[in-house]
Amino acid sequence: MAGTPNDVHLALRKEVAARADALWDVALRLHADPEYAFAEHRAAALLSGELERAGFAVERGVAGMPTAFTTRSGRGR
Repeated sequence: MAGTPNDVHLALRKEVAARADALWDVALRLHADPEYAFAEHRAAALLSGELERAGFAVERGVAGMPTAFTTRSGRGR
């Protein structure tokens, strides 16, 4: 990714635009299947799975919570 804030902003806008349909589909699926706070098992599975398919390394069950997850992409900061 380029270095200036404007370059970063433009790159992000392009990525979001390219993935808009998939992002909207995830949003609709989350909205159609609500879960109680701290019991979002289906939502956590959906979101972490989508991130994994996008190439992120996903760690599930973070902080002793079965619905919590972290992701990483790339190397370094």
